[in-house]
Amino acid sequence: MDEESKLKQCSFFLIRYVPNLVRDEALNIGLFLHSPEEKYLGCLLTDDLRRIKRFHPQADLEFLRELEQDFSQQIDERGQDLEAYLREMQESFSNLIQVTPPRTCLLADPQAEIQNMFERYVGSRLGGPPSEDTRLRIKQRLTAALA
Repeated sequence: MDEESKLKQCSFFLIRYVPNLVRDEALNIGLFLHSPEEKYLGCLLTDDLRRIKRFHPQADLEFLRELEQDFSQQIDERGQDLEAYLREMQESFSNLIQVTPPRTCLLADPQAEIQNMFERYVGSRLGGPPSEDTRLRIKQRLTAALA
């Protein structure tokens, strides 16, 4: 069996934060990855709330924190009909949170590759506070600039 025959056709949907519909400026904050063959629907949302706050200072961070848990709960409860859930998500979220139309991709292991998809289209999740090395470099640059 060759490598291509092992690939599964999947769809991914970006989850976008759109604080101002008139301006239609959006920030990708997460994604759904769906593999009908595996009956899998995964969801990842950013935990980098600072990025969202820079984009929209009045953002409701508590709402955004709870979003991933709510999506995961709905996926668990609606696991028998994931396609209907995805259609409902696209139809019902059209204001502050939007779900894009599906994009097709081929993946060998969707559950293992969702993190790579997330990093490609949304950005990496936070790994913790900035390292001391980063802080030291910033301090050195500031000192040099102000000297």
